[in-house]
Amino acid sequence: MALVIGKQGYEITPDRAHIFANQDPVRNRANNSYAVPQTVMLDLPDDELDTQELTTTLGKGFFLFIVRYSNGKNRVFGLVNGMTLDTEANTSGQEYEDKNGSVLNFTGKELLKAPLVSNLIADALLEPAS
Repeated sequence: MALVIGKQGYEITPDRAHIFANQDPVRNRANNSYAVPQTVMLDLPDDELDTQELTTTLGKGFFLFIVRYSNGKNRVFGLVNGMTLDTEANTSGQEYEDKNGSVLNFTGKELLKAPLVSNLIADALLEPAS
């Protein structure tokens, strides 16, 4: 999964069991409207200082996510209106093997489904600015 933050991009590649990106279009028949609520959940299984700084940054803005699917396709979530952090849970386990980390839940709403973008575009967004 690639996460683009403002003019700066970060690529986060969590285990497949630690992420999801959903879109669930809804239509309101009464006023003939259509919208696409989008959700992204990101489970970061560590509590290192740089991860905690990243979660603080993610709590303060509007973001777009480029989600790289296992089939090689990329979809852009939050393209027009952005996505915001709704909840963050910081966990610490009781046992040595328990997870210490953060679970971040983002939501957004668009008028269209998350569009597909090429690998070339996704990679270009993650290139550092010169």
